[in-house]
Amino acid sequence: MLSPEQIEQYQVFGFVILRQYLSSEEVAKLREESDTLSDAANGMIQWDEQHPRDQNAMGELSPFTNSLFESDRFAGVAEQLFGEIVPGTCLAHRYVGDTVWHYDSGGPDMQGVKFGIYLDPTTDSTGALRVIPGTNSLNYHSQVASVDPLGPQFSRATATLENRQRAIDGIGSVPSYICVSAPGDVVAFDLLTYHASLGGKVDRRMTSMTYYQYPVTPGAKEMMILNSRGHLAEGDNSESPWNPKRSFPDDWFETAKHHERRLDWIHKLNELSAMPEGQGGVKAIAEDGKWKIVPTLQSGNPS
Repeated sequence: MLSPEQIEQYQVFGFVILRQYLSSEEVAKLREESDTLSDAANGMIQWDEQHPRDQNAMGELSPFTNSLFESDRFAGVAEQLFGEIVPGTCLAHRYVGDTVWHYDSGGPDMQGVKFGIYLDPTTDSTGALRVIPGTNSLNYHSQVASVDPLGPQFSRATATLENRQRAIDGIGSVPSYICVSAPGDVVAFDLLTYHASLGGKVDRRMTSMTYYQYPVTPGAKEMMILNSRGHLAEGDNSESPWNPKRSFPDDWFETAKHHERRLDWIHKLNELSAMPEGQGGVKAIAEDGKWKIVPTLQSGNPS
């Protein structure tokens, strides 16, 4: 669990580095399961080593990874930071090259934490995570979002080819803290914290675990209703057929009776997904690859 000093650092700066949080034996297990997932994916579509590949790590091929996802060492720390939580994602990543500046929250109302577990050494020139301290603060986050190359015009989801190149070229020019890491190090960072990486080699491996705060505002509730429905619904995975058709694989649900925290999470996901939208005077709409909260029209008001 985090010390009071680590919690304060996270709250003020939007990240905290947990040095050698995992043992060499645990890192070896994560690597082994990451490779198993990769082999299974390559059996369907061979990885081209040109684009990053994300693989769901909550199923039967990665039991150790999923056990960490549900453990006090990760989920418990998320509860320390945010109180009541719901699960986000647990992924095995294979990265390639640079990652432009972005943040992981669906929008300002969507609070939570992501843990980056590094399985390979990283330095400032080989893909170490870079963060802009303090951008977990909404006011500062909004200010930074207006600076090139961090604005919505550079969004990975909607940027033009020209702006994508400007975003890549500008990674190193933004003042930031570089989280140089060794295998076993973990970086916990806020979903609103801007982050990037520069100079990463092909097949840079990382496991990530994301948790959301259970919604406490109308805007957060709207986003988590849609997020929960997305996790539970069967979707189109034609671009990544190696992953389950819904965010959480079937066997994760089928074996839940043996896992108290997982049962609680499933209850919360079902509870949120069943809630009606627009009951708090706001609704969530998609804009520039993120959710935006806007007022709903009240009955009797002109349209």
